[in-house]
Amino acid sequence: MKTVFSLLTFLFLCTSLEAQTDSIKSTTQPFQMSFIPPMSTNGIANQNSTNNLSINIIAGYSGGLEGIEMGGLANVIKHDAKGVQLSGFTNVVGGKVEGVQLSGFANINKGSTKGIQMAGFLNMVNDSSSGIQSAGFANINNGSFSGWQNAGFVNLNQGKLQGVQTAGFTNVTADSIEGVQAAGFYNQTNGSLNGVQAAGFMNLCNETVEGIQASGFLNVTKRLRGLQIGFINFADTLEKGTPIGFLSFIRKGGFKAVELTANETFPMGIQLKTGSDIFYNIFALSAKTGNDFYWAWGTGFGSNLKSKGKFRINLDFTAMHVNDGTVYTDHLNIHGKTQLGFTWQAAKHFAISAGPSFNCLVVNKMNSEGIQNDASVAPYSVLDKMYNDTRVVLWPGAFVSVRF
Repeated sequence: MKTVFSLLTFLFLCTSLEAQTDSIKSTTQPFQMSFIPPMSTNGIANQNSTNNLSINIIAGYSGGLEGIEMGGLANVIKHDAKGVQLSGFTNVVGGKVEGVQLSGFANINKGSTKGIQMAGFLNMVNDSSSGIQSAGFANINNGSFSGWQNAGFVNLNQGKLQGVQTAGFTNVTADSIEGVQAAGFYNQTNGSLNGVQAAGFMNLCNETVEGIQASGFLNVTKRLRGLQIGFINFADTLEKGTPIGFLSFIRKGGFKAVELTANETFPMGIQLKTGSDIFYNIFALSAKTGNDFYWAWGTGFGSNLKSKGKFRINLDFTAMHVNDGTVYTDHLNIHGKTQLGFTWQAAKHFAISAGPSFNCLVVNKMNSEGIQNDASVAPYSVLDKMYNDTRVVLWPGAFVSVRF
């Protein structure tokens, strides 16, 4: 707190000196040294002096810089700075910056910045920036940015981004992006993305994605012209490209269907398909009633491989947990199915599909009570073999379905 109080006192002293020096002519000085303003070799005229070499024991206040400035606590420039600023706590420039700023805590510039900013805590620019910004906590730009922004916690831009944003927690850009956003938790752009968004949890693009959104959980965009990879993907409109994940939903231009199915294993089944023609998710429930009751639930994925007129070929892969006559079977009992469907679009919202399938059942030999399990869900087999305590059964089959 003492350091911050000292800095505020210093900035107040700098401001109070301006009224005393307005009539002094601006000059360029090859060298100046100060202890704290106005204790400087330039005296009270320092705010009207542009220095080539400036050394500030504690802090300094100058009109401009064209060269090198070093300060133990703070360097403050009233107008523009061109060259290198080094400080233990902060660099503050009231105009433009071209060059390098290094500080232990913060670099704060009112005008545009070109070059390198590195701070232990914060870089802030009230205009556009280009080059490199690196901060232990945050980088903030009220204009556009081109180059590389790297922060331990957050990067914020009010304008466009051309380049790379990397942050430990989040990146937010108020306009469009051409380049890369990479964050440990969350990325957001309020404009369009032409490039890559990669986040540990979520990516949000309020306009168009032309490129890739990849996250550990959720991707959201208004229009998709590229690739989404995440656990959940959402796009209002699909123009070109595809989402890939556990659940993908596209409001316009995607693929959505509900199918009632029947096959040699389960005569009753229902499937929800959602995503795109290239890659869609499948969520399925199936059952067999009578003396032997089985039901199964599972998920999978598929693709509409080819379409011509009202005819379409699709390939589906599903894996379902089979419950043998009980509400839940608590041992490994997985039914995997690969099926090739030939679909006829009979009406706008109605289609009929049929085709061959290949099935695999993997079941434990013993359940938790030590009772041997059979493979009665398999109607027949071309292979039935034990591998230690696991039984593997293979058989061909066929299916038929109606799609809404």
